[in-house]
Parts: sequence; structure tokens; C-alpha cells
Amino acid sequence: MLTRPAMLGLHLLMLVAIGAMCAAGAWQLNVYVAAHRDATATRLTATAVPLGALIGPDEALSGDAVSAPVLLRGAYARAGEQFLVAGRQEQGRAGYWVVSPLVIADVTAAGGGPTAMLVVRGWQPGDDLPPVPSGQVDVTGVLQPGDQESTGVGAGRVVSSVRIPTLVAQVPFDLYSGFVIRTDQTPPSDDGLVAVTPPAPDISWTAGVRNLGYGLQWGVFGAFAAFMWWRICADEVARHRAADPSRAPARVGSPP
Repeated sequence: MLTRPAMLGLHLLMLVAIGAMCAAGAWQLNVYVAAHRDATATRLTATAVPLGALIGPDEALSGDAVSAPVLLRGAYARAGEQFLVAGRQEQGRAGYWVVSPLVIADVTAAGGGPTAMLVVRGWQPGDDLPPVPSGQVDVTGVLQPGDQESTGVGAGRVVSSVRIPTLVAQVPFDLYSGFVIRTDQTPPSDDGLVAVTPPAPDISWTAGVRNLGYGLQWGVFGAFAAFMWWRICADEVARHRAADPSRAPARVGSPP
């Protein structure tokens, strides 16, 4: 009864419809993924802006500023005020980030003192504090939020993470609420440090959310079409069995 010409036509129609809905849903989900990829590429290739355009002293780092490229001008603090962040991987090797306070030119904290931004100048395998460039420098880098946990400052100014509240007590400056991973510097640095690769931007799932909704919607349509197909077939079988009682399945325990 399910292989009659009319039912075969229904089967073909439903297969085509469900296939089309699945293809439309997959296409919308691919567009959603592409929107995330494009948003990531846009953030990575954005033009660097002055630090003051994104964050000021004593201000919290907003989500929109995370991973944004920035320009800073200032002078590095002396070598003894640097930090080494242990357990950092670069090029498949374990070592240390070298984090130096950069005293920002012409910017003062609310209390009137100097303000500094922690700058990850690079990576090194050893735990010695390297020298810092003298004089004023222009730094280009990527803004990052401070870490949430830290084990404190150990011997040799070695720390486990870049936690701003922990480090601010170790320097004579007011620190910004985030830090910068250096990508370029003028004049160029000759400190021999390996450049640190900034992490990929954390793009919100809402980027391209309309396409995500469309993809899920097509999935619901496909599931509903499959249910209706099953329902039509079940009703057709029930109708034929009602018209011809000999086709009805015997009940368990009923006499032959």
C-alpha cells in the first residue's frame, strides 16, 4: 500500500523537500561560521588606535577593547621593575614572558602619579631579567584583560600570571586594568626576545546570529516535514487496515 504510484510520488516529494530544507539549514550555518571568521579577521587587521581612545587610567577594560590593536608612547621602567611570567609556551618551548611597565607619556592617575601599561615585550627561555630600551618608544600592541588568579610574586620577580591587582603593589606606578602584547616598536628593539603571538580574538556568538536562527529554523522545518511524512504513511496504513480487517495484525493472545 505504501508503494502505490500516489505514495511513491509523496515519498519523492518529501525526500526532495527535506533534502532542500537540510541544505538551506547547512548553508545558513556556514554563513554564521563565516561571519565569525570575518569578524575575527576584521579585529586582527584593524588599524591601531591611540590607547586613550579605548581606555583611560583607572578605567575598566571593556569587552569591545579586548584584542584591539593600540598605539602607546612612553618610556620603559627600569629593568628591576619588570616581571617574568612562568610557564608560557612559544614555538613549542616552555619559558617566560618578559613583562615591562611602560610609563605612558603625558598621562597621570587620579592621585596625580605616573601611569604605566604592562607590556609583554617578548618571550625568553631563561629566568633572567633582560635589559630594557632607554628613552621614549612608540609601541604597537594588542590589548588583553588581566588574569583572574595569581600565586603572588616569587623570587626573581617571577609570577604565574598577569594579574593587575597583584602586580600594582610591586611597582611605583598606577597600572591600567589590562596589558598589551607588543607586536611592533619604534625605535626597533634589539633585546633578543622572541615575539609573542597574541591570542585569537574572542568573538561573541551573537555575530551573525540571524543566520544561526535561520539555520535552526530550517532544521525545525525539516523535522516537521519528516513527521508529517511519517504521519501520512501511518494514516494510510491504518485506513487500509480498517477497510480490510484481514490485514490487521493479530492481537497477542487472541484465538486464531
